[in-house]
Amino acid sequence: KESPSGLAPEYVNYNVDAQAPHDMSIPSDAPHNLLRPEAAEAIYYMWYNTGDEKYRHMAHKIFSAFQKHCKSKYGYSAVADVRDEQ
Repeated sequence: KESPSGLAPEYVNYNVDAQAPHDMSIPSDAPHNLLRPEAAEAIYYMWYNTGDEKYRHMAHKIFSAFQKHCKSKYGYSAVADVRDEQ
C-alpha cells in the first residue's frame, strides 16, 4: 500500500490479522518523511546484486515522489504529511 504522495511515512503500523491493502496504517505521530536515504540505498543494492529490474522501477518511483513533493529551489525538504497528494 502506498501513501497518496508515494512517499514513505516515518513508520507504519502493521495489522497481521488484516488483509492487504488494509494491513498497514500511518499513525498520527508519523505521517512525515524526513528524506531518509536508507530505503533507496537498500533498493540500489538489491538491484546491484540481483540485476532484477523490479528494483530499478521501485527506485524510480521513490525518486519521482521526491522530485514531485520534496524538491525546492535550493535542494530538498522534508514533508510534513505524506498523506497529502500535493
